[in-house]
Amino acid sequence: VGPMRLEDYMRTRIMEVVVHGLDISRAVERDWQPPAPLLADCLQLLTTISLRRGSAESLVLLLTGREDLAGSDVLPVLR
Repeated sequence: VGPMRLEDYMRTRIMEVVVHGLDISRAVERDWQPPAPLLADCLQLLTTISLRRGSAESLVLLLTGREDLAGSDVLPVLR
């Protein structure tokens, strides 16, 4: 795997805060919305992962409602 740049590592931590923060807020039934810049970075990282996995086209179709979530093999992006 090799070394990871600090900037890349921090982006993965931001994604963890966003994803797990949303998980926790749902579990305790509290309304929590991550700041827009954090959401944008999280989405950008997940999109980059989809590009590298070769599933970006399917993700675009899914996010725009052109593909049914039930029949999708795109999600979850992180497997």
